[in-house]
Amino acid sequence: MLLTICVKEAKINIAKKIVPLIQDEMVILIGGGDIAIELVKQLPETLVATFFTISPLVAVELTKFQNLEVVLIGGLFSKDAKITFGGHVINQITEIKADLCIVEANGLHPKNGLTDSELAISQLKKAMLNAAQRSAILCYAERLNTSLKTRVAKLNEIDYLVTELDKSDKKLKAYQAAFLQKGQLTPVFI
Repeated sequence: MLLTICVKEAKINIAKKIVPLIQDEMVILIGGGDIAIELVKQLPETLVATFFTISPLVAVELTKFQNLEVVLIGGLFSKDAKITFGGHVINQITEIKADLCIVEANGLHPKNGLTDSELAISQLKKAMLNAAQRSAILCYAERLNTSLKTRVAKLNEIDYLVTELDKSDKKLKAYQAAFLQKGQLTPVFI
């Protein structure tokens, strides 16, 4: 019960941190997952934007907002991840020119970057990140320092890293150090 409460609080904290990045008239490409659904619940009712998503669950939440245009990208459906995926989905994503891409991390490591356990999902997330001017990675602290078998993106390809932690938390030091060594200022820790 306590773990469930902590996970819910972490999810809400991450979602609230990213809301200020979303502005009127933006085109947003958003993945699936619990944090993405919570993020939608935190959006201001007056927001005017276009959302592309690979998640039917996220799309349903987005339809509760009168001023949002919602585009569900269709293809094969993963019963486990509750998202669409595959070549057809990736082809559709390559036609999108988003202002911001928001994806949830399954694994994030200071040296290996954003990773995933499934190649098909890794390729999908990579296409999503490439379709946007800026990227925001949503990551539970428990998934930090985790390297899974397929790489999605290097750390220097990420614009915003959003966790439930305070940006000065010692768990983020390795990520900050990785960027300082390369003379890079990104990602912004939120």
